[in-house]
Amino acid sequence: TMDFLCSEKRMAAHYNHFASECVNASLRGEYLHLFHQCHQMQNALMKLSQSRGWHREERVPDHKVRMLYQKYASQKR
Repeated sequence: TMDFLCSEKRMAAHYNHFASECVNASLRGEYLHLFHQCHQMQNALMKLSQSRGWHREERVPDHKVRMLYQKYASQKR
């Protein structure tokens, strides 16, 4: 499942790139539709891998979240 998830992520990145570079509105719409489908599939694969215990989420301590927020907030300026 994780190989499929990685493949879907790569495909979504490609569709996003193609859509942003596309001049033809109809073709751009099709790429965006495919991009949306990839995200739906990624979500389904992630839920499947979590339900089977293949992917576990870990709670991140609040201090680490604050530290990363400050790090990236300062880079934004």
